[in-house]
Amino acid sequence: MVINSNNGVNNANQTNTTRERNGVERNTESNAKAPAPAPESKLGNVGDKVMLSPEAKSFGKLSAAVAKAPEVDSEKVANIKKAIAEGKFEVNPERIAAKMLQQEDLFA
Repeated sequence: MVINSNNGVNNANQTNTTRERNGVERNTESNAKAPAPAPESKLGNVGDKVMLSPEAKSFGKLSAAVAKAPEVDSEKVANIKKAIAEGKFEVNPERIAAKMLQQEDLFA
């Protein structure tokens, strides 16, 4: 009786090679089953439509109004500075709150 010392090593290599080959075969099979990409239309974007929500339309109008408004009303700033310097500037918290609520309604 002769004992082959390489037998155990060869069997392990053969098993690993078989597993690798089977893994490749499995990957190939799963790739073959993947759906093909949809063909591109020759018509392009013909017939596509965009619908804007009422909020988006309102925001567009608001954005246009802001763009038309002057950045700074220098006359108003000068009057406020003068009133502060003279101690005549009055803060009306109710008016400020009402204006804040009005602006919130624009974005709701």
